[in-house]
Amino acid sequence: MKKRFLFILLISLLVGLQTKAQTVSTFTMKVGPKVGLNLSTLNGTQDFENVSMKTSFNGGVVFNMRWGQRHLSSAFGTGIFGLQPEILFSMQGANVDGRPVNLNYLTVPVMLKFYATECFNIEFGPEFALLVSDPGTVNRKMFTYDLSNLNGGKDVSLAVGIGYDFDFGLSVNARYNYGLSELANNLPWKNSVFQISLSWLIKLNM
Repeated sequence: MKKRFLFILLISLLVGLQTKAQTVSTFTMKVGPKVGLNLSTLNGTQDFENVSMKTSFNGGVVFNMRWGQRHLSSAFGTGIFGLQPEILFSMQGANVDGRPVNLNYLTVPVMLKFYATECFNIEFGPEFALLVSDPGTVNRKMFTYDLSNLNGGKDVSLAVGIGYDFDFGLSVNARYNYGLSELANNLPWKNSVFQISLSWLIKLNM
């Protein structure tokens, strides 16, 4: 129910923004698929001796909006600011004491972009996530950590990154997500994810 509400809310927002983009041509609206590589680990796992990075993937859809003019002679939608919400399936976690801890999330990053040049941009913003997999348990000496219900599966991260948008539609992005939420009240683990991604953006409003 929570996932459905979050999805409907985001789609409603994007439909409203697209409608505005069609009637007011001061910004561009683009949409497209995104795929990438995740290098993830968990912070706050000092009680475990062997914690290593896990390699996995992310993918989903990107909605990119950019408004204003960079120069007086520039076209609308080429200004220095943009907004990019995304809906992604992100495979995260870490290898803990030789066992993979798989944390698969439905994530919604909302990134504010600053275009330092026509194509190069710096981005930051929050990422909201819902756990969609059952990671099971982790054993440590005499203790067993049950990971099947981690705070209802909710997670919040702060994301920062850089990107480059080519004129023909390809977009390259590198991003770091720093987890702000502990996975559970008695388990102070926090997500830490480095992502390298490719997107193909198609302009909707002409």
